[in-house]
This record gives sequence, structure tokens and C-alpha cells, in this order.
Amino acid sequence: IGPKLALAALAVFSPDELRAAVSSGDLAALTQIPGVGKKSAQRILVEIGDKLGEPAAGETGSTAGIGSAEREEVCHALEQLGWRTPLAQKAVKEAAEANPQAPVPELLRAALQLLGKHHA
Repeated sequence: IGPKLALAALAVFSPDELRAAVSSGDLAALTQIPGVGKKSAQRILVEIGDKLGEPAAGETGSTAGIGSAEREEVCHALEQLGWRTPLAQKAVKEAAEANPQAPVPELLRAALQLLGKHHA
């Protein structure tokens, strides 16, 4: 999954909703992502099905600020999407500096946007 598809997925689903759709193998939900048909949804399940982990019991959406655990979580997510660790760490650092109070989903989205700009 590249940055454009990841951003499109995050535009439709929260990270936890995406994890739930992938972990349950919900092709119908994945086809709601713009540009994703049945075959692409199947490919998503095969490529990242076990890499996203299970959905959290209750997503907090905390706005208390980003700590090292949250940065590490976002960095790990980017690595699972195929980004090399140094690039992922740099993007997370830049995104966190730009918006230190961003919750994890916003930080992930911002980091993907930065990676997409550098990759394009």
C-alpha cells in the first residue's frame, strides 16, 4: 500500500476502523475506499492483513499531546506500510513538531502526507 492509498483509506476510516475491517476480512468495507475494488481489497487483505494488529478495545482519540509511545506507534504503522525506519521516524518527527497536540490518527495522516510529498 502506497501513501496515496493509505491516505484514501484514512479519509474513509479511522485507524481502528481500518484495523477492524482488515482483521475481519470485510471486503465490502474496504471497497468503500476510493479507487479500491474487490481485487484491490483482496490484495490489501493479503499484503497487510496481519500487520495492522487488532483494533483497540476503545479508541480514546486523546488530545493530550503526543508522547514517545504514540510516536513509536505511528512510526511502526508507517514501517508496516513499507516505509524504511529512518524515513518513517523523520516524517513522524516533522509531523509532531508541526502539531504537537495532534492525536495519533492525525499524526499518522500528517506523516503520510509528508512521505507522499517526498515520494512524489
